[in-house]
Amino acid sequence: MNTIARISLTGMMLLVLIPSCGGSEDVTQATGANALPAEIASTGWTRAEEIRSFAGDSLFEYINGAAEMYHKYGFADVTVADYHKQDNEIIVDLYRFTDPDLAFGMFTTLRPYPSDTVNLGVAGFSLGSVLLFVRGRYMVTLTSYEESDVISAGIESIATAVDSLLPGTGELPGMFALIPGPGRIPNTEKVFAESFLGRGFLTRVYTIDYGNAGDTVTVFVTDDTSGEKLLKWSEVAAEGEPTTEDVEGLPFDEGRILAITDSWHGLIVAGPRADRLIGIVGYNDTHRDFLVTWLDSFPQPAKP
Repeated sequence: MNTIARISLTGMMLLVLIPSCGGSEDVTQATGANALPAEIASTGWTRAEEIRSFAGDSLFEYINGAAEMYHKYGFADVTVADYHKQDNEIIVDLYRFTDPDLAFGMFTTLRPYPSDTVNLGVAGFSLGSVLLFVRGRYMVTLTSYEESDVISAGIESIATAVDSLLPGTGELPGMFALIPGPGRIPNTEKVFAESFLGRGFLTRVYTIDYGNAGDTVTVFVTDDTSGEKLLKWSEVAAEGEPTTEDVEGLPFDEGRILAITDSWHGLIVAGPRADRLIGIVGYNDTHRDFLVTWLDSFPQPAKP
């Protein structure tokens, strides 16, 4: 049984995935396999005949210690193929998720910062003999045991070919369009499937780091049409200590302002706006103008 070094959930460390010795099945006709060309003619890389697949809970047979995280992000299945050129080998994994935003979210849990970005799919990066990118509902990893010019060129050519065959757009999830552009720190977008800031009720949260007033804050937005997230966070805020920062008058809907001081994240200011819960992690008075401008960019709440 071989052990393959992969990208870690903490970013710069390597996660260990173990290819299963059994339980795989031939999925040549599967959607994922259709994006794995039999040959990259221009570079001489050819795909092994066997294509393996692991779906649902069988992912635990393939990944050692990380399958639970993938399932949190809506893992559906993974299609695995080996490419060869002489004695060189590259392993390609096509992870399919239930929707594009969750696929991107899983990708962002693996992306280190800073990283060497690659122009594939929605976003991608390389780290040694590993390349990872995301497009649509697919997250793709290409991995080799060795590092060489032949391997690097092969990874690039195979990744480009796979990207051209995958469905889906190369655009960021639409929720990021709600966050102001100027001041964004590139490649810091993240999607949290659950437990943002350690709060189980904060699900499907979209964040990006933002350079503002000489420091860095994290801004976030999440859908809250039902108001359930606001209600639960209001209960948490009511139990905390009042803040000394000036948060009065911020134009959240109905003047509902949540201010929570967290020992790890500092002051978190949030509130409802246009059926969403939005806010800033690491807020202080110097961020007030930015937050007001951002809130004012949302539609005004309808008057009764």
